[in-house]
Amino acid sequence: MQSSRACNTAYATAHATTLKTKQFLLVIFFVGIAIFLINSGDPSYELPSSVALMGNLHGNDEGGIITAAAAAAAAGITEQTYCAVGIWNEQTHDLDENPNCTASSKLLHMERPETQKRLTYMLLYYNNHKQLAHQVQAWRNFSQAALDQIQFVIVDDGSTLGHAAADLFAVNREFIEGLDVVVYKIDQDLAWNIGGARNLGFYMANTEWIFMNDADIEVKSDTMDFVTNLLDYKPQQNGTTVQEPVYLYFKRWREAGFKNHPAVMLIKRAHYWMLGGCDEDFVGHYGQTDPHFRLKVKLDKTLHGYTTEDLMNEQKVSPLYEMPDSLPCPSGMHCLEPFVGQSPSRDTKPNKDLIKKKRKIGKWSNQVLRFTWKRSTWESSWWQNILSWF
Repeated sequence: MQSSRACNTAYATAHATTLKTKQFLLVIFFVGIAIFLINSGDPSYELPSSVALMGNLHGNDEGGIITAAAAAAAAGITEQTYCAVGIWNEQTHDLDENPNCTASSKLLHMERPETQKRLTYMLLYYNNHKQLAHQVQAWRNFSQAALDQIQFVIVDDGSTLGHAAADLFAVNREFIEGLDVVVYKIDQDLAWNIGGARNLGFYMANTEWIFMNDADIEVKSDTMDFVTNLLDYKPQQNGTTVQEPVYLYFKRWREAGFKNHPAVMLIKRAHYWMLGGCDEDFVGHYGQTDPHFRLKVKLDKTLHGYTTEDLMNEQKVSPLYEMPDSLPCPSGMHCLEPFVGQSPSRDTKPNKDLIKKKRKIGKWSNQVLRFTWKRSTWESSWWQNILSWF
């Protein structure tokens, strides 16, 4: 018995030593890659999404190789934009290539995912795994009739390494199985790039209708059924003019009470681009993204903006639910803590002055998508093959 116990002890000691050696080699390996990439000077290279497998996951706050502190050190929000990838054409209501932007042709001709769905559920995301995890949880509760009509398009607006949307999916694959999800990640972390991120989502969407939602807004199952039913509403006749619907001001509940939402909307992709999309001159400063787009809708006589809250009340539909600031990670899922980095200024004066100027001259910018982007994946990668050895 003592001999057997001694053998077991020796084996355990040897196994532990081997494991520590492998872990040490793995650390050296990843550090070496990081140093190589930093020194290579290639800003277009992006580590695979599955790097999050080694990250500072919720419930493992000290064991990650890529920690929140390391991510914070690498982060930096900027107001500097890239050249405009697209030039909005007022006649065709489409984007033309910008001859002065090197990446224009390649990015504007990026292949859109094939789909027979009627509706894109577009979500803007930035650095908050817990919010996105709760979004996925809500999506899984949608009726099958709704899911049969929806492709989910997530625009990751320059999230920090390890905190990207695809990083969450890489370690929670089983939770998005059966969902038609596409992720595009903006390479630059631009301050208040809300309009630019929306333009990207509407450009890459491949359905007739788009439901645009914010990352902190949960949609209940009956509300999503209500949204999909709106796709069959008939245009409104106003005299001799047929006005196509744009659904704005969805009813929302938050801790302070009920208040309709200024950003969530349902609109046809063609109508969004008929209006020229969002004016990206507002990017870099806080505010006026929603008001200026609603103004565009109001000024166009072929469109009718509905206060959707009224329809929701009539049909007794659940309101949108605004998530609280502090959220637990849903049971069974792995989430990073929300990344808190440099906070851009919330000074509203620059954009308030800008919208006054633009309303006076009656002209909006036609230069859109002032950044580069990639389609994200979270399939099995060489990182996971290496990790399986350990």
